[in-house]
Amino acid sequence: LDYYSEFAQKFVVPAAKQKDIHATASVVRAAPITVESDTAQVLVFLNQATTSRDNPEPAQAASAVKVGLAKVDGNWLISSFDPI
Repeated sequence: LDYYSEFAQKFVVPAAKQKDIHATASVVRAAPITVESDTAQVLVFLNQATTSRDNPEPAQAASAVKVGLAKVDGNWLISSFDPI
């Protein structure tokens, strides 16, 4: 969380504001890779659409992310997020 928060604040947010970038993502499918009692890894397939001041027509992209999960106090929390 600290790494992604710092990266977003230093790089993503300023660039998005400067170029008026808007992005949305939706989960198309997800499948478990491994599941244990207190950890799991899930493969998540996403569709993304991005627009900007220079490119107002949405640019479509598909991607996949391996998401690590950890059970903390009964709640499943993201422990890793690795684009594939």
